[in-house]
Amino acid sequence: MNDVIVKVDNDNVVNVTHSEAVDALKRAGKRVVLYVKRLKAPIENIVTIELSKGNRGLGFSIAGGIGNQHIPGDDGIFVTKVIEGGAAEQDGRLAVGDRLVAVNNTNLENVSHDEAVAALKATSEHVVLTVAKSFIPALPDSEPPQIPPPEEKPEKPHKPVVAPKPVQSVTSTPKSFASSPSSRPPAHYDEDPTRQELIRPDEIRKDMPNLELLDLPSHHTDIEIEDFPK
Repeated sequence: MNDVIVKVDNDNVVNVTHSEAVDALKRAGKRVVLYVKRLKAPIENIVTIELSKGNRGLGFSIAGGIGNQHIPGDDGIFVTKVIEGGAAEQDGRLAVGDRLVAVNNTNLENVSHDEAVAALKATSEHVVLTVAKSFIPALPDSEPPQIPPPEEKPEKPHKPVVAPKPVQSVTSTPKSFASSPSSRPPAHYDEDPTRQELIRPDEIRKDMPNLELLDLPSHHTDIEIEDFPK
């Protein structure tokens, strides 16, 4: 009892009308998160008030008692109204909500409503009231707590798509044949060293004399070789 609702889910209900608070509760789903401000237990201060009856009596009304609780769970006798012009209103100390502890020497705790009324009527001109004044300690103002957002599962990072590198055409040339024209492979190579190696046309020296081939007549005769004396 006496809890103060400050937030319904994400709806702040501080300083709103009753209908707005009801709408916030209606909008809530099956699972409702309420943030409340729980007041401290009321502290009672016992005071003694002396009244003198006037033409209009003591000038206040009461409610409560055993079997007729004014506050659920409490059998106390409580002041419910201070009548204008009465002795209580002129004194100014009695207030609505005060609990009557005793009237003169009669204890009013754990009594019925009728017993409390009978005790007040039996008083004379001068009445001494023992009253419990309750008050709730003020709580420091604070902002309503923030409801953390629902946890979201982190998305898996997308792997970047890397375009394949273009394939370059590479022609491999042996190092021994790529440096200079002189290192080109020979026109002919024979494993037999006795055979004459052919000369490449581009290797013929320009200063070599031209060779003329003479055609011998087809009717040549045999040549005799004579032995000369030694």
